[in-house]
Order: sequence, then structure tokens, then C-alpha cells
Amino acid sequence: MNIIIDKHGTFIGKKQGRLVLYTDEKSEEYSITNIERIILYKSCGISSSAIALIVNSKKDLTFMDRFGMPVAKLYYITNENFPILRKMQYKKSIEKNIDIIQGIVHACIKNKIGIIKSLAYSRKRTSKEKCNLLMKYAGQLETWLSKIYQKQSIEELRGIEGISAKLYFESLRKIIPKFFRFNGRTRPPQDIVNASLSYGYGILFSELWKYLVMKGFDPYIGFYHEEKGRKPCLVLDFMEEFRQPIVDSTILRLVFKKILNPKKHGGMYLNEKGRKIVIENVLNKLDKTKSLIKKRINHWVDYILDRSEFVPFGESNACNNKL
Repeated sequence: MNIIIDKHGTFIGKKQGRLVLYTDEKSEEYSITNIERIILYKSCGISSSAIALIVNSKKDLTFMDRFGMPVAKLYYITNENFPILRKMQYKKSIEKNIDIIQGIVHACIKNKIGIIKSLAYSRKRTSKEKCNLLMKYAGQLETWLSKIYQKQSIEELRGIEGISAKLYFESLRKIIPKFFRFNGRTRPPQDIVNASLSYGYGILFSELWKYLVMKGFDPYIGFYHEEKGRKPCLVLDFMEEFRQPIVDSTILRLVFKKILNPKKHGGMYLNEKGRKIVIENVLNKLDKTKSLIKKRINHWVDYILDRSEFVPFGESNACNNKL
């Protein structure tokens, strides 16, 4: 069970080993054993005894802002392999091995191709024109994908990834209904599609951070993303393997099935109903993909510890994406 609390003034307390949610209207009790994670917004409160119960029960507590980005995260952690894994992680990061960087960009582009082709195939009978347009974009992305292993510098690979992202969102702009007012990826969000994507990425970011740290990684030491300040580069690197399979596929399904509606669920900022739809659907996809995520983290561990070569991930179909 996921508990999502974003009603202003809600307070979480503890009573005889159970969590209690207090609002102006009522109070509700929950057994901690039935809870997977709790997501809490700034306008809500929580007692220290409730926090202790959550963490000691090995549950997940996340504080989110209105854009869906995690402000803070608390979770139980135990791992005996921290020292050796982190030492090897630092070594690999300094070496800037091109194979993992190429693999990250490969995943970025391969997953985008998977989304576009899925959108094209679902329109094969209803709109041949849109299907052909999407396949044209997929072909352009495949051309850029083929160039990855010809490049040996991070700057060149970032250039390819940037071009691919532009083509990908341009293809989405051509088929997303006009009343959504989607004109490409914008940050901060300018429409409900971008707002939903940002929210979904925030949730994904938070979950992957937890899995990586619990495995023993340092979330700030990465390979591809540029290190600036306290930027969690490793989380962002690993996240590239799952943006489209988990978040984009979910949000696009909500858009095309008209489950999300700018008149009902907000625009630049999602309202309470819109947030609930996005959070529940993204978490549902995350839970279904948990074993795949853990499998990939184990592969990253094997690579860092020199147990295997880095094998790129780019299997959108493995996440059962049908658009």
C-alpha cells in the first residue's frame, strides 16, 4: 500500500504501533506492515515517533515539493559492501571509462525509439499518416544510435543524446492533441504533460536513489552527467535507463486515454487530483518493474567490481509498454 498525503494540514502520528493520519475532518489508522511507502508534501506534518516507526519498520518516507521532486528521503539502510564498492566506483569515475558512458547514451536513445515505435504501431490502422511520421522519427533516432560507438569523447556523446532528445519530443509534439498545449519539453513545466513528466521523473529519481544507496553506491559520483555541486550524478546516470520505460510510457498512456485532462487536473502545476493520478500510476509501474531495476543495479555492481563488461540496457518492451 502507498500512502500519499498532500492535503494541507494533515498530520501523521503514532498510536500503539500504528500510523495515524489526522485531518480536520477525521483520523485514520494504518498498520505499518501493510504500507510500502509514504509520500508527504510540505504542507503536511509528521511526529518524530511516527518517523522512527516508519524507518525501523524498513519502510520508505519521502518529502516532495509541488513539482514532484524529492526534498528529503528517509529509509532503513544496511549494507556490508559499502567500502569496496565505493572505492571501485570512485576509481571508475576518475578513469571515465567510455564503455559505460556509451551504454548510458545507448539506453537513452534505444528507449526513445521503443516509445516512438510503440506509438506508431498503435496508429497503424487508425492513422497511417501519423504512423509513417513516427516511423520517420524512429529512423532518424536509429541513425544517431548507430553513431554512438564511433564516438570516444563525452562531449560528442552528449551532443548525440541532446539531438536525440530534441527529435523525440518533437515527435511527441506532432501527435499529442493540441488542447494539451504541449510544445516540447520545458522546465519549469508550461503545460500538464510537462508537469506530469516532471512529477513522474521526481518519483523515479527518489526510488532509484533509494535502491542505489541501499546497494552501497555513492549517489553523487557518476560517469556521464556533469558533476556540479551536490548533483546526484550516479542517480541521474542510472535513471536514463528507465525514464521512458517507466515514466514516459505511463504519462503518454494517461494522455492518450484522456485520463489526464488540463481542464480537470491543472496545467503548469498539477492539482490534487492530477497529482494523485500521476503518483499512483507511476508507482504502480515502478512496483511492476522493481525486479528489473534490481537486476540492472546488480549488473552495475558487477561492472564496477570488474566482474563483467558493461552491457547497455534499452529494452522498453521488457516493461510491457503498449501505447
